[in-house]
Amino acid sequence: MKSPKSYVRNPVLGLIAAIVIAGGISAGSTRTQAANTTDSSMELSEVLTIGLEEVDWIPFDLRDPDGLAMATLWGDPNSGPFGGLFRVPPGFESPMHVHSRGERIVQIKGTSIHWGLDGDRQSARVLKPGDYFQMPGGVPHVSATADEESIEFITMDGAFDYAPTEQ
Repeated sequence: MKSPKSYVRNPVLGLIAAIVIAGGISAGSTRTQAANTTDSSMELSEVLTIGLEEVDWIPFDLRDPDGLAMATLWGDPNSGPFGGLFRVPPGFESPMHVHSRGERIVQIKGTSIHWGLDGDRQSARVLKPGDYFQMPGGVPHVSATADEESIEFITMDGAFDYAPTEQ
C-alpha cells in the first residue's frame, strides 16, 4: 500500500470524503462534467446523464493515474459546494483529518470504511454499495478502503478543504 501524502487547499485542491495525496488538482485543472451549476441557487440548466464508464477521472497525483482520483459532477470544489465521484484504490487509508464543511457520501462500488478520533477501527462505519453516510464539518476521522477499489459519490457544503489532526 502506498502511503498517503499531504496537500494544501489553495491553490491546490486536496481530497475526499477522506483522502490525502501529493500533487493535488490545481484550481485550473478541475473539470466539471455536468451543467454549469456554480451559482448560489444551484439551478439545473439541462438534462444530463453520465455513465460511470464515461466519467472523466482526474488523478490527484499525475504520476499515479490509476490511484486516487476525482470527477467533479457539479459545482466547483475550489470555491463552493460541489458533488463528485471519488475513486479510491484498494488498501488506501488516510491519516486522521477534518474538513471544515459537512460531507455526504453514497457508496457506489466497493467498500469504504470511516472511523473517528478515538482511532478505534471497531467503531468504524462500513459502507457497501447503496449505503449513505453524512458527517458535519469539524469531525476528526480516517477514511479507508478494503481490498478492492471504492467509488463514492460525495457532496460537500462548501469548498473542499482538509486539515490533518493529531492522533
